[in-house]
Order: sequence, then C-alpha cells, then structure tokens
Amino acid sequence: MEQPILPLRDAPVLADAAAVWFSRRWGIPAESYRESMEQCLRRKAPVPQWYVVRDGGRLLDFIRRDLGAMGIPRLYLVTDHTAFYERYGWTFLTMVTGDDHLPERMYTAPTLPPASGARVPPDRISP
Repeated sequence: MEQPILPLRDAPVLADAAAVWFSRRWGIPAESYRESMEQCLRRKAPVPQWYVVRDGGRLLDFIRRDLGAMGIPRLYLVTDHTAFYERYGWTFLTMVTGDDHLPERMYTAPTLPPASGARVPPDRISP
C-alpha cells in the first residue's frame, strides 16, 4: 500500500511522535523539533513546514510543489549528506558553516507547480 505524504499542519496529532523520531535519528533534542513544528502548526508563515512520509524522493517533490503553491519560488537546504539530493533535482550551491561550526553542504532547487488534481493550499497563511 502506498504511504501518503502528510503535511504536519494537516495532521498535528503526529507532531510529538515526529519530534521524537527526528531526535532519535539526528541526536538533536526533541524539544528543538517540537518548537519548529509548533511554528508550522501556528500557520503564521509558509516556513517552516514539516511532512510525514516514508519515501524520501516523493517527499522532496511534494515539498517543492507544496511550498511553490504557497508562493515560494526557490528552496534552500543545508545538510551533511552528499550525493542524495542531486538524485531528486537539487543542485549543490556552496559549502556553509553550520551552528556547530562544521562545514555543511547547501543545496537549492526551484519549487514545482502543483500536480494536476492536487489539493492546493490556501492563497495565504493566516496571520
């Protein structure tokens, strides 16, 4: 069965479990994730957004479409992964220094138009 991609803003009940999962995966305190997820759930701005899914490639395209529908023309991503994002249409931009003062890779990609028949988010985020 195909796993749906869920914007966390449409499934806020998943926020705590997602924060714990990310914390265990990346070693960053769950509270840091919860704070960012709460910003997403308040819907005051199009960024940050959080998504729940199991297929990384589908997720990246979904995010590019979702944020494009919110009026964001280009996305930037900072990571220490190499050769992963290029497979999904992202371009390496430059090396940057992370909060931990270690070098990280910055990628960029244009957003995508909504898929035909896709649900389009509201024209504006509520204040």
